[in-house]
Amino acid sequence: MKVYLTNEDKKKIASAAKKINLTQSDYIRNIVLNQPLPNIEKIKATDDLLKVNSDLARLGNLFKLAIDEGVSEEKMNILIEEITEIKAILRDKIVNL
Repeated sequence: MKVYLTNEDKKKIASAAKKINLTQSDYIRNIVLNQPLPNIEKIKATDDLLKVNSDLARLGNLFKLAIDEGVSEEKMNILIEEITEIKAILRDKIVNL
């Protein structure tokens, strides 16, 4: 199948495909066959949440280390409060996705 496009059309297709991490062929195929295009915003949000999950795992390890090293109860309570606040913020952001 051959399709003739202007240079401007080619640039638009190339740009649109690049924005959602598809090859130009895959982009055109999805459009022509009326298939959904990847939602780059959701992909980015998912990647961001995976990074947050990794950060929380590291935080948990640091929390355990603090307990093992005998950090004062006052400092631990402050840390627990901060973690609780961050957890609420993250929950709100996830719900808004």
